[in-house]
Amino acid sequence: MLKKYKIALTFIVILVACTIGIGIGYIYFEKIEPNEDHATVFVDGDLSFNFINGQTIDTSLTNQYTFSITNTSSISYYYNLALENIQTEDGINFELQSDREGFQTISKKLTNGSYTYSGTIKINGNETHSYTFIIDNPEKKKIDGKLTVEIEKDMNTFANVILKNNIINEKAITALGEIATEEEGLIESTDDSGTSYYFRGSAKNNYVTFADLTWRIVKINGDGTIKLILNDLINNNTQFYKEQFDLVFETSNIYQELTSWYNSTLNNFDHLIANYRFCTDATNGETGYSSITRIYTNKDPIFQCLGTTNTAKIGLLTADELSFAGANNKGSNENFYLYNENIKSGWWTMSPAKNNDGAISYIEIQKNGQLNSGTNGVLFRGVRPVINIIKKATVSGTGSLDNPYVVNTQ
Repeated sequence: MLKKYKIALTFIVILVACTIGIGIGYIYFEKIEPNEDHATVFVDGDLSFNFINGQTIDTSLTNQYTFSITNTSSISYYYNLALENIQTEDGINFELQSDREGFQTISKKLTNGSYTYSGTIKINGNETHSYTFIIDNPEKKKIDGKLTVEIEKDMNTFANVILKNNIINEKAITALGEIATEEEGLIESTDDSGTSYYFRGSAKNNYVTFADLTWRIVKINGDGTIKLILNDLINNNTQFYKEQFDLVFETSNIYQELTSWYNSTLNNFDHLIANYRFCTDATNGETGYSSITRIYTNKDPIFQCLGTTNTAKIGLLTADELSFAGANNKGSNENFYLYNENIKSGWWTMSPAKNNDGAISYIEIQKNGQLNSGTNGVLFRGVRPVINIIKKATVSGTGSLDNPYVVNTQ
């Protein structure tokens, strides 16, 4: 009897020990299984996501995170890349790299909070986008946060409608810096806010009706806003500056005129117009300010701003943006979308060209569509306003001259 008791007791002890061991193992498994320091793979409808290094940012393990998005369907989707709950110190930057043809590296500063760091990105059917997110953190400062992908649910936003109606080209047909006279479509690029898309050449599907005026789409900005330029001048007789030595756009004569026109014409639509960064690049180049060097010498325009930005509701195009659209300084171009035969004078860009003993000259575009490398800012030229429509704006239409995009003003 005693022997049977001992056997039963031994069995119970072993059973209890196994149960405790399994319980501890289960608890430990539950703690490590969802740990996003390891690969995270999940599916959302037709899209699959593979975060090879996990989504959680932990720089004690790695400063580099590789991930991909795959579209397994035959239809296109739209997404943004985002960061959640970032906690970090100032002065830490990151880069987003990709082996996608035509993709330009995105470089930005990490800031506290949650935010998107790319524009709306279109992924075609049966396509995979692969990225590497690299944190520049040589001092190994602590960084908390999470990498995420936001799927665009509202397909009727202005940016998504434009993307839906166009085939995205990874690079321009003609070399940047050269004249573009043919229709080159919508081209992917990068600006200060992320992935952007611009029209080049004789675009015929970038017409917009807004505030009972006709505009042309210049680009989808990296933050999802839409840059528009008026299809006409508001004045062909305006000085850029009344004082030759002034380089501050906010105090310029032309900005005062733009603001006055905005208040009288667009003020009722203010809720649809974004505050946007307009660029005055007065950094030094080889023969003047750096816009001249980039566009005329190197033929390498950029959407990033190297100079001073002025956040405002209205401004002008830069010479770089005109170069992307298809103009240059070597000859006329009456076949790209920013040429208008009804415009009978040259018109100002925001880009300073040279400083001749205090006399600041600016790049203008002449009435024949050619860039002029230096027009004294106290001379009189035309004004062609530029605005940016907010990301959440919705539209109807297809963008053609007969059926332009119409911004919903409600």
